[in-house]
Amino acid sequence: MNRTIDRLKLIFLGVFFVLAAASWGYQMLWVWPAKNCEADGNWWDSSTRTCAHPIYIPDMTGRPAGMTRKEWSEKKAAEIANRPS
Repeated sequence: MNRTIDRLKLIFLGVFFVLAAASWGYQMLWVWPAKNCEADGNWWDSSTRTCAHPIYIPDMTGRPAGMTRKEWSEKKAAEIANRPS
C-alpha cells in the first residue's frame, strides 16, 4: 500500500509540473505576444501568430480622408474631362 501511494504521489506531481509548464508555455508563446502587439496598436493574427501593422487606406490610394470612393472618382473624372487636349 505504501509503495502505491508513493508511486501515485510521483505521478500526480509529474502531471502537475507538465500542466504548469504547458500553461507557462501557452502564456509566453501566445498570450503575451498578442497583448504586446495589441498594446502597440497593431493587429494580432492568432492562427499564424503574426503581428501586423494596419495600413491606412488614404495613404495607399492618395484619396483624402473622409472622402468616399464615389466622390473621389467623380473628382478625378472631372479633372480628366477639363484637361486641355
